[in-house]
Amino acid sequence: MKYLKYLVLTTFFALGFGWQASVSADATAPLFSVKAEQHPNQIDKKVSYFDLKLSPKDSTQLKLKLSNNDKEQAVFAIHANAAVTNDNLIIDYSQNNAGRLLTGPADFHFNRIVNYSGPKIVTVPAKTIATIVVDVNMPQQPFNGIIEGGIYITKQLDDKIKEQGGMQNRFSYVIGCVIRENDQQVQPKIVAKTIKTKTQLYRPNVIWKMSAPNQINISDVTVDGDITDLQNKKQIMSRHETQRQIAPTSNFNLVFKGDNDLKSGRYLAKVVMKDKQGHIWRFSQHFTVGTPVKTQMVKRWTMKWWYWLLIILLIIITYKLYQHFKQKKQILRHEKKS
Repeated sequence: MKYLKYLVLTTFFALGFGWQASVSADATAPLFSVKAEQHPNQIDKKVSYFDLKLSPKDSTQLKLKLSNNDKEQAVFAIHANAAVTNDNLIIDYSQNNAGRLLTGPADFHFNRIVNYSGPKIVTVPAKTIATIVVDVNMPQQPFNGIIEGGIYITKQLDDKIKEQGGMQNRFSYVIGCVIRENDQQVQPKIVAKTIKTKTQLYRPNVIWKMSAPNQINISDVTVDGDITDLQNKKQIMSRHETQRQIAPTSNFNLVFKGDNDLKSGRYLAKVVMKDKQGHIWRFSQHFTVGTPVKTQMVKRWTMKWWYWLLIILLIIITYKLYQHFKQKKQILRHEKKS
């Protein structure tokens, strides 16, 4: 069986931007590194990500040094990805096709402005440093706030090890990129949209679609929300989070996970969200469930239980038959000798 373990190493920690890092417990050294070359328009020269101030219609290039420290050549996938907000309410830079996760005019989306036009798959010889060049073409119209994303570089898995069924670690680096045109302050904003219900991972979920339409990220967000069954006035789901982050101009889901069936009827969803600057957003919305949303967890585990029981019974039967024929063979041999 093949196992894949993932390690995301991020180099973007400042100004409250929430770059997610996920590390496997027994991860080895990645044997490669990525470093941003400082751009002439860099605002904060002490940070390791691109923090740029540009003007409308500007065109420039960003350069990164990709070092392969391994004894063998390595293959890397390279993408320029917009910052989005995932279902854990964490800013995510790994989404290569993020169009549906963004809101606002497409001309101001990171993917439209920052473009890596080189080969998406790059082979770097052993003990070699490669230069990665990324194009930046600013929109015609000016904007306030920030445009945020990252250059996402992933080391590809070794085909030889894959064929042998060996275990590999997958490593990725993100070099952040924040672009602004001025120092105009932009107020954060969250908009509550529609609610839908869906079974995910065998559990009934309530998914509240939301949006952060302004060009500013929202940091250190606390979330306190719940779902109430209006028929019996009973709280059936809740969600409480701290230190969450929301990307600029992003659509996101506030997901409530249930453990029991969601029956037909009327419900009330409520949530209070606060950021570290003291902004508060309060939302409440009624919604109706027509067709019940049933949990599939019990059925899943029941099937699994019967599946394993069948295997155990087959093993026992096989063993008993083996013992029977072995004993019968011994009796026949004994009779022949007699």
